[in-house]
Amino acid sequence: MTSLSNLLLATCVTLCGLHAGSASAGELHRDDVLGTSLDLRIDAPAAQAAAAQHAALAEIERLDAVLSRWRADSELSRFNASSGPQQLSGDLRAVLRLCEEWRARTEGLFSCRLGTLAQRWRQAQESGVLPTREELRALASAAAGAEVSLDDRQPVTRPQAVVFDVDALAKGYIIDHALAAARAAAPAATAIDLDIGGDARYWQASGAGQPRPVGVADARAPRDNRPALATVALRSQAIAA
Repeated sequence: MTSLSNLLLATCVTLCGLHAGSASAGELHRDDVLGTSLDLRIDAPAAQAAAAQHAALAEIERLDAVLSRWRADSELSRFNASSGPQQLSGDLRAVLRLCEEWRARTEGLFSCRLGTLAQRWRQAQESGVLPTREELRALASAAAGAEVSLDDRQPVTRPQAVVFDVDALAKGYIIDHALAAARAAAPAATAIDLDIGGDARYWQASGAGQPRPVGVADARAPRDNRPALATVALRSQAIAA
């Protein structure tokens, strides 16, 4: 009986140890992240999942302090208020370069230079007086024609006609970097899902599990409790749903 008891005890210890080290799903929901909600799921051992959550949130906060146009103390806001040469961080410079690349690729249909128009519309909302078409065209034309140099070796001077609004790219950039930070903090992770306000990335280790089913909201009836318009299966891909 003693030998049998020892065998059972050894088996229990082994199984319990395997269970404690196995992957589990660390899930986190936060409101008021980049002005919306965050959902983060990390399939990793518990300690690594917790570390990855902390790393992702820290990276989001760090980049929000760089790229937010809603924060007066952000690097972007300070740059938009500047009148002379500024040394930009690598992150702000990278996002502005992406903005300019997509502006060129779309022949101006996509632009991060239109902050002056957004400011004018906010003024109109406060005053109740609409801007004229001529005024808006003049603002857009001046922004489009301005010279912007983002050379790595030189400080950057913001053209007076340009106020940068990088919202169209910033969240995706932040999500990419937050997911990378989570992966670095959880090397044993098999899957990480990061969704901020419907912009999401889903990463899975090679051969790990099934693709993630993601519901696509109906833009004509955007309610949280409404059934999804469609479902797509994603593996190591991103979506704005």
